[in-house]
Amino acid sequence: MDLLFGCCRFRRNYRLPGSEDRWAKEAKWGATSDPNQLATPIVESAMLRAVRNELGLARAMEPGTSFIVPMPNESITELALRNAVVNEFFFAISRGRLVVKVGDVTLDASGIEAVADAMGNDCRLAKGYRQFLAATARKTSDEATATAKESWVKETKLSPDYFDEKELVSLKERFEKSDLVSVDFPIKISKRQPKEVSVAKFRVYLKQDENAEQSSELFVRQDLGIDGERRLKAARTIAPVMALTFIQEPKLSDFLVAAEEPTHRNWNAKRPKVEALYFSPNNVLNAVRNAALRLVQLISPEGKKDETALAIYFADPTSDAVKRYSGVGPDPVRPPESPPTPSDIPKPKAKPIVLKPLEDGFEVRAAMVDGFRFPIDCKVFLAYATAVGDAFKLWDAADFWVADEKTHSRSCIDVSDVKADLNFVSFRLNSEISRISISGFDPKRRLEVKVRYQEVSDGADIEDN
Repeated sequence: MDLLFGCCRFRRNYRLPGSEDRWAKEAKWGATSDPNQLATPIVESAMLRAVRNELGLARAMEPGTSFIVPMPNESITELALRNAVVNEFFFAISRGRLVVKVGDVTLDASGIEAVADAMGNDCRLAKGYRQFLAATARKTSDEATATAKESWVKETKLSPDYFDEKELVSLKERFEKSDLVSVDFPIKISKRQPKEVSVAKFRVYLKQDENAEQSSELFVRQDLGIDGERRLKAARTIAPVMALTFIQEPKLSDFLVAAEEPTHRNWNAKRPKVEALYFSPNNVLNAVRNAALRLVQLISPEGKKDETALAIYFADPTSDAVKRYSGVGPDPVRPPESPPTPSDIPKPKAKPIVLKPLEDGFEVRAAMVDGFRFPIDCKVFLAYATAVGDAFKLWDAADFWVADEKTHSRSCIDVSDVKADLNFVSFRLNSEISRISISGFDPKRRLEVKVRYQEVSDGADIEDN
């Protein structure tokens, strides 16, 4: 059966010209124009044929979905589409549940890893985490390492009482060896309409990765990746952890669909639909969100206190006594004089770039320095300052996304190859007059900025500024 449906998402509500009415942020196009009715797709065969002929859709009776972008901009290319599919559906394709053809390239389980490797920095998933996802995709039908008791949702912190003793011992041993482990978590869902109580189950996969810079996690609801929910950044572990929360059962998936934001990147327990259909949605949502974090806190190896951490600052009380010199008495023994302070202390080494903080951003500009030749390649890392831990490792997409030029405007003079993503931006300063500034950051939070640069001509060593 053919169905036709359209939707769009605005950044905000827009006022209609000459009226106090506004366009809604979420707009749908379908069989009814009444906003008070449930939006349904068009099934009228004549209109479906007209749309297919007008737009030249080649797909006939094959099952699937065709996406139509009426007015694409120049950034929508085959390469951009292919990269987007890899970033959004890597797990589903690795699992063999999805095959996507973009131009002449077919993305399937046999070739998705090679395509992701070729993307380089354009792939949002680190290579180690992609390997972890590919391994879990092959084990979704295997038995879990352990299963939690239904009472686990009653507490905000997991305890050994919620697991079988033998399973918990095996879980900890395998996790400490950096093996892939998995835990099934049962959860009770209470529905208002129709009134029913059911128990669903979801699974959490974990693995330590000592080579990673920071912990990584993803939520997958029936093959759809939800990458805006991040909780592992609050974990304090010896080694970074890779996590996947996998939701497959329909009852729990239906609940999460009702709580899903239109962007499909976050869940919100205050969405009208989930509040109307379910009892205590916030409790269920928090349990799913934090299951991986609570499991990591339960099974992670405990850190050992370093008794020698401050040894260089304090004397060793067990060492031999040191003779104390005094100025009284005959022929006092004086310690040798310290060497004089050198008068020709070298000046600090000049750098070919200058970093200037702005009220809501920063500016990087070139500077003439002997020994450096332009052009110079730069890469700037950004993060809001944190009270504990490395601010750059604790960066979260909810803080900012530097590639969003509508929010973070740029101003450039003689700068080329500007590429922005996540919390970093790279560019090339072509001459001594080059400069670039980026604004739009929260002026009430301190912005940490780290710059790395290298001379293009001979690949000089990278330095931090």
